[in-house]
Amino acid sequence: MAAFFRVSVDTTSIGVAVRDAATTDIDARISTADQALYLAKQAGRNQVCTP
Repeated sequence: MAAFFRVSVDTTSIGVAVRDAATTDIDARISTADQALYLAKQAGRNQVCTP
């Protein structure tokens, strides 16, 4: 009987930016989401960060 071994664990990190009515620049929104992503990654797993 063959044994099952887990070789790797994959995780995902996602940055989210909430739409601000005053900010219409898409690059600014992407930058905000990127900042949130990297703040959460630095803080560890299962984090929500607001830059």
